[in-house]
Amino acid sequence: MHRREFLQGALSVAFFCALPGRAVARRPRSIPRPIGLVSSDWGRDPFALGAYSYAPPGCRPEDRTALAAPAGRRLFFAGEAASPDYSSTVHGAWISGVTAAEQVIEAGARRLVVVGAGMSGLAAARTAIEAGLDVEVVEARLRPGGRMITDHSLGLPTDLGASWIHGPRGNPVMALARRFGLSTQRFDGGRMVFGQPDGSRSGLTGLLNPLRLLRAVDALERAGAGLDLDGSLQDAIDGAMARLRPDPEEELLLRNLVHQGWASGLGADPDQLSWALLDEGSGFSGPDRIVTAGYSALIERLAEPLSIRFGHVVRRVDTTGPTARVETRLGRFEGDAVVVTLPLGVLQAGSVAFDPVLPEPKQAAITRLGMGRCHKLALLFEEVFWEDAELLIYLRPEIGRSPCFFNVHRTTGLPALVMWHGGRAAAVMEARTDEQCAEDALEALEAMYGA
Repeated sequence: MHRREFLQGALSVAFFCALPGRAVARRPRSIPRPIGLVSSDWGRDPFALGAYSYAPPGCRPEDRTALAAPAGRRLFFAGEAASPDYSSTVHGAWISGVTAAEQVIEAGARRLVVVGAGMSGLAAARTAIEAGLDVEVVEARLRPGGRMITDHSLGLPTDLGASWIHGPRGNPVMALARRFGLSTQRFDGGRMVFGQPDGSRSGLTGLLNPLRLLRAVDALERAGAGLDLDGSLQDAIDGAMARLRPDPEEELLLRNLVHQGWASGLGADPDQLSWALLDEGSGFSGPDRIVTAGYSALIERLAEPLSIRFGHVVRRVDTTGPTARVETRLGRFEGDAVVVTLPLGVLQAGSVAFDPVLPEPKQAAITRLGMGRCHKLALLFEEVFWEDAELLIYLRPEIGRSPCFFNVHRTTGLPALVMWHGGRAAAVMEARTDEQCAEDALEALEAMYGA
């Protein structure tokens, strides 16, 4: 996600928003209660311990490379966190898995054990099999996909983990979808509606003058120019506010927009994000798309030809003997090499032992990188009561608590919204029940659309 992407991108589409630029009064009606709920819980999932990685202050550009580097000739690593060029993305996970498999092939291995059946594990396994290797995949869950899962309990495909194909042009994930005949739809936040506590709703230009927005972006860039690797997005925001000298109401709005547009989407808060590395992992070009049937439709096709041992929670990876060994609670697997695709959160928890211990640069990278928190709550209603926009954003006065609603009625035809929180707000939501989260959602929707 590029620093200018949210504010400048929003400016370019502001005149095509579902609502005019000026604020409009809310409609005199009450908000119906949802008839169905389902949520994610990646932060407390023992096989994920977070949604996806990010670069905190103090992180170094070479940390991704160090995490991806082989540890000797038998131990290899892959995953979105180990993608130097496309971190925190599905295509980054896929490319990382392919790269790890190519390293295994180059090392001359004939038998391979892959730890994890997420996107990177599936990529590594399929690449190795196509090269003629014998491959076994060891997976702790009872399904493939890792942090990619599509829920159908509400009668619609709800991706509770990864959702988007970020930039379809040249994207290998888009190529996979086409290869398997899966339809995709454009969903890139091009139409947005903002709600405020006073009951008004508007497009972006109804909140702030476009010239003022451009000045805010420029002020951020100027304030961040002097920051080193220890500087955070929060430092850049504070510096920008000192340059702009907005009135209290405008400053609150700007801070809320930056938090919602940049930080929340990265699964962290502004003080947790490195300004210098905020642009890491840039994607491919073109408007974002989603797999119409949900990402699990792609996962199922990728997993079909593979030998996957489900329910095997890995305890130890040992490459000191004549073979590489993976020990789980249910058994042992051996090969000439191992590709580890464990999420960064699991590596940070230290629940898997490595013998010999991992090289210091890799351990340092695991420690310095951050694992983001993202929470999704899907709500199914009897009818649609909101605008035909892709994103509905309620700007609460408290910075970091503004929920974003994805209007999945546009993609499924069903009256459903998916509420999104990132960073510390996501951790708060994960600690609540679905019903409590729904009350939070209804409070925001009531403020935007209620009587």
